[in-house]
Amino acid sequence: MEVNPEEKKRGPTMMHHVHTRPFEKRKAIVLNDLGQPIGPVSEDDDVVGEFSRFLGTIARDNSYAPLTFKTWSKVPNKEKMWEYVLMKYIVPVEGKDWVLKTIRDAWRVHKCRIKKKHYYRWKNDKERWKHRPKQIPDNEFLKLLVMWKNKNEQLRCLRNKERRLSQKNMHTAGPKGFARIREEMRNEHPNKELPSLAEVFERTRKRKEGKVYKDSYDDTSKKIEAMKNYVPPNDGSGPTDAFLDTMGKEYDGR
Repeated sequence: MEVNPEEKKRGPTMMHHVHTRPFEKRKAIVLNDLGQPIGPVSEDDDVVGEFSRFLGTIARDNSYAPLTFKTWSKVPNKEKMWEYVLMKYIVPVEGKDWVLKTIRDAWRVHKCRIKKKHYYRWKNDKERWKHRPKQIPDNEFLKLLVMWKNKNEQLRCLRNKERRLSQKNMHTAGPKGFARIREEMRNEHPNKELPSLAEVFERTRKRKEGKVYKDSYDDTSKKIEAMKNYVPPNDGSGPTDAFLDTMGKEYDGR
């Protein structure tokens, strides 16, 4: 009997061991000066990585973050999400913004994947309904079908797609957060100094030899070279960090 190729694929991370974790066994999260998780991390227990994956499961939980809202700003229950996170981890209040932004980003990715797999893949609603996602209630999926066929919604999605395609210098850091990379770079420095934005940019754009990438590296390599050669003006008329000078208006502040 033939096996459906889709059945071979690994399913989404469920993190049952975290969701069933008793309150008294919560793990503590260490934040950096920007309110981003950087620890604890060890060879035996990557708490930060576990924490990030756990937040992804909240984004995929329809009871917390339904997909039927057009934008994240319209999604309710954000306080309930934060309260639930605190039931499983000890997180300083300074990390709340990062937690909700991480759930937001995972929610957007989840919504995009659902749309690609269960809407764009099929030519009509009859086929879409036949292959509807099991993790989303039927009445919610019906709402999604109506929303995704709306002309204004289609135009909004098209504009967002064009913005994503216009982005340059995409990072190659994988799932590891920039905060962790920044902390690793500081620990590597003999004087434990924080890396500059330019140094972080170069580290997170490294490419593995022999691996094929979709986008060109030419623009990125030129920017890295410009950052290395940048000399701040003595009169203070320009940025002190080479990254800010090189990226200019392309940098959105994140």
